[in-house]
Amino acid sequence: MNQKYKNIKTKEELYLAIREEDFDTPDLEYIDENLLEDENMMQDILWFLGAEAFKYAHTSLKKDNEFILSLIKETGYGLQYATKEQRADREIVKMAIKNDGLALEFVDERLKKDREIVVMAIEDDINALKFADASFRKDRDIVMIALENHGDALEFADESLKKDRDMVMMAIKTSYGEAFKFADKSGILHNLKNQ
Repeated sequence: MNQKYKNIKTKEELYLAIREEDFDTPDLEYIDENLLEDENMMQDILWFLGAEAFKYAHTSLKKDNEFILSLIKETGYGLQYATKEQRADREIVKMAIKNDGLALEFVDERLKKDREIVVMAIEDDINALKFADASFRKDRDIVMIALENHGDALEFADESLKKDRDMVMMAIKTSYGEAFKFADKSGILHNLKNQ
């Protein structure tokens, strides 16, 4: 953190500071909180520094659903800085997931059990499967959607599906063989012998 920013008192000084090469997000800790209450100023800060800067925003902005929606339109990952209530708000969550499927990590547990939300997330990024409710990692249809996008999603599937011939074959097909490392090879052989 650079204490040279401790004396910033005006919007103009802050605008100049955030454009400096050595200004970094933790430097916002030194900024007068009244400057971080201004919505336009905070949007500019977020544009220059990224979503992580939102944790320094004034409490009034953090609770403002319209402001959080504008943040997650830019980066779904910004959902991690939303309030508990906002993470449980279906409209806000859908906007975040649409922008970045990995935002599923920060979603309220109740919505991690919502099929529509989970499908949106894994269609955007197969790695979102690891943040879905465990029941979806056992769900053949959900896992197949992820595998059709990329076979590496097999890594996040339930162990029972890692033995499933059809699942493993789809994973191999869409990952050019790379996903075979996530398969339960002994389980597949056992299942083939018993057919």
